[in-house]
Amino acid sequence: MKFSRLSSRIFFCAAMLMVFMIASWTVGDPLYGDPIMEKDLEYRLQNLEMLLRAIDHVKEGINAVQSKMQSGAGIGREQELRKQIADLGEKQASLEASFRRLAADVDEIYDGAGLQEKKFEWQKEIIQLLAPLLREINKITERPRQIEELRNKIESYQVELSRSEKALKNISNLIQSAKRPALRGKLEEHLGNWRGQQDEIRTRMNIAERELERHLRQQKTISESLRDFFRIFFKSRGRNLICSVMVFAVIWFGLYFLYKPIRRYSPFHTDERSVYIRLFDLTYFVVATVLALLGLLAVLYFFHDWVLLTIAVLFLFGIAWASKQAIPYVWLQAKMMLNLGPVREGEVIVYRGLPYEVRSLNFYSQLENSALQGGAIRVPIKDLMDHRSRPQIAGEPWFPSRTGEWVTLKDGGHGRVVVQTPETVEIQQPGGGSVFYKTTDFLCLRPVNLSKGFRLWITFPLGHENLPRINEDIPRVFETDIPAKLVERGYGNAMRGLQVVFKGAARSALEILIMADFSGTVACDYKVLHSVLSGVCMDVCNRHNWRPPFHQIRVHGIGSQY
Repeated sequence: MKFSRLSSRIFFCAAMLMVFMIASWTVGDPLYGDPIMEKDLEYRLQNLEMLLRAIDHVKEGINAVQSKMQSGAGIGREQELRKQIADLGEKQASLEASFRRLAADVDEIYDGAGLQEKKFEWQKEIIQLLAPLLREINKITERPRQIEELRNKIESYQVELSRSEKALKNISNLIQSAKRPALRGKLEEHLGNWRGQQDEIRTRMNIAERELERHLRQQKTISESLRDFFRIFFKSRGRNLICSVMVFAVIWFGLYFLYKPIRRYSPFHTDERSVYIRLFDLTYFVVATVLALLGLLAVLYFFHDWVLLTIAVLFLFGIAWASKQAIPYVWLQAKMMLNLGPVREGEVIVYRGLPYEVRSLNFYSQLENSALQGGAIRVPIKDLMDHRSRPQIAGEPWFPSRTGEWVTLKDGGHGRVVVQTPETVEIQQPGGGSVFYKTTDFLCLRPVNLSKGFRLWITFPLGHENLPRINEDIPRVFETDIPAKLVERGYGNAMRGLQVVFKGAARSALEILIMADFSGTVACDYKVLHSVLSGVCMDVCNRHNWRPPFHQIRVHGIGSQY
């Protein structure tokens, strides 16, 4: 209970901290609007005057071309003169845009086209969900790109200035050398045009240098860039998305933590979980999920974010439509959770080759094998869909052995069980050596538990001369002398029973079958007892002068007989 309260408090504090951070990010200074320094006013005014002169010069050029077009000199050259007027108009528009930008000392954000009504396209609206993030990433790289572009412009203007200076120098030399007035007048006209171009280039270069200086002055640190990045993103749909997801998490986890005290203190939640209690639990989590989803949609509705709200609704409908084929599968899981399916609580199920008791059925079911170390496991309910359970039988063993018991295996292995888990069984052999088996492989070797008692069978041969006494006297002597001999060797107290019978006559011997039962206290000497029992039988034979059989060999030769 203390852990759940602490978890709830931590989760609540984290949620409030996130809301505070989002609120702090969404409140900030405007993106643009640096204060104008007084020392830059004179410099900017000079550039504005140069721009104004350049605009006037372009206007004069337009008027001159228009006058020429209206005069007789423009006959047959209308298309050429119109093109000149269009080029001069574009230059005038560019100069006036530079004038506006230099006067305002800010970048032009939009040209009014964004105010036009656009046709709704839901594909673009879906992409718009990530638009704030993409725009901010583009904005982070925008300033370095602008700086590089301005530097390239300044270099090209410097090349054009040197070219114009050279042209002015050459034209000036020609004017000094020209003698005809008409030629001098034409050269002076070209000289004026080149001077106008030089002033325009110098003005454009000054504007580019000014913008470059402003961009370099406005460069921000990494922390400031990151702060602006989050502020821009969380001012738009990113904020709405984060808030809606947080509300979903708060509602769902809040109801999840509330379920624990309800289950603990409710008078209806007894140890014996009925179908009605299971139905309540299942309905509770379904309602918790629905309420969390409604909270998510309510936040989007509160922020008037119709795009995200539409996407969320379409997403939920898409999930419902895509999961229509999974309805039978989900229904079977619900039946299992209600303890009405093929696997039921309190019954036995074989899971991965091992028997388990089904302790509880839920989204994560509890299975337990009390004979195994770590035998309590959690299993997703979907992993139990293809299994079947059966009722338990009183006294049913859960595993052939327990830790500390001695076993012998089909492969000849013999030792004490040290560890047995759902995955591994460790057998410690006499002498300290350990052998490891997979638990399923261990079961396949048909282990025999020796710690609960075991029986040894020994076939002991006697000679044919003992035939008159082999059926009664000799078995009775063995049953009397063997326990005494085992007492002498320290195994007498461990023997539980002994039975000696005549097994049958073989080709060269009469065989006695000795069956000795021992308690589990001598299970560690299971293999040694075979030899001990054979030695005891030999002592009994020596005491009564019963000779074991031996093979007689006859050799036949030509002319003689042995």
